[in-house]
Amino acid sequence: MNKILLLGGISEAKQLAHSLWLNKIAFTYSIQGNVRIPEEPYDVHTGGFAQYAPPDSVENPGIAGLVHYIRNNHITMIADCTHPYAKDISHNAKTVANLTDITYRQYYRPSWDVEALPRSTQELAALQIQEFNTIESIVDAVQPYSHTFWAMGLKSLPALVEEKLTRQNKQQWTIRTAAKGKSDTLLEKTASIQSLQQIGPFSFDHEVALFTKLGVDALVCKNSGSPANESKLHAAAILGIPVLLLKRPDKPAGIHTFSSIESLLGEIMTCTETQLITKAHT
Repeated sequence: MNKILLLGGISEAKQLAHSLWLNKIAFTYSIQGNVRIPEEPYDVHTGGFAQYAPPDSVENPGIAGLVHYIRNNHITMIADCTHPYAKDISHNAKTVANLTDITYRQYYRPSWDVEALPRSTQELAALQIQEFNTIESIVDAVQPYSHTFWAMGLKSLPALVEEKLTRQNKQQWTIRTAAKGKSDTLLEKTASIQSLQQIGPFSFDHEVALFTKLGVDALVCKNSGSPANESKLHAAAILGIPVLLLKRPDKPAGIHTFSSIESLLGEIMTCTETQLITKAHT
């Protein structure tokens, strides 16, 4: 039976998975599984694809493993609904789709429209957002502040610790992560960084209370998009906290992308009708 491989990691991916299941489209929903492993009525894959790479492979393990998985699981389409900053995963998926001659489609979540973010006259006057191309340039920019809150995730922790040690500044940094990780060894290197594990989405009241409790005077985050992730920006505006946004990686060139899950679902349904994907048995 031909199937779709749905690469997830954001809420819209789960929305698409539910729609595919309702429409009886055969698919596997793949997530890393660091934060949570959902219990769903459809097939869920966790742990990445490097685990399937042949021992003697000289290729990138992620690419070699994904090729092996696709060829052994009758995958005829990759629907990429990963995070906008997961550029390596998307690159590998597109590369493998070309290598295996299957269809590749990507949902590219729209970024925040900074000018449209303020919800009130008060926020309009207070919201301070500046965008940066690199983590290093953000580290330079936060030097005047005493307590910077980094809503950047676990993967950013090693680079931030290295920056902290290199610059030897005494600022307090809090790094919020959703996933559990072995961060204790890293954090032992500097007492001025703390890791805070919390799983979103977070309410406006939660963010206001947290930033106030910690004494945060600068917020760093990615331009992740989605209204569900905006609460920290509104909290920063109300509290007069400047926001430093890490710009997105360049949008992949030459890739068929969709800006809504509904449009991607429509494309998948079209492929189903042309027999690229088979319907699951009831």
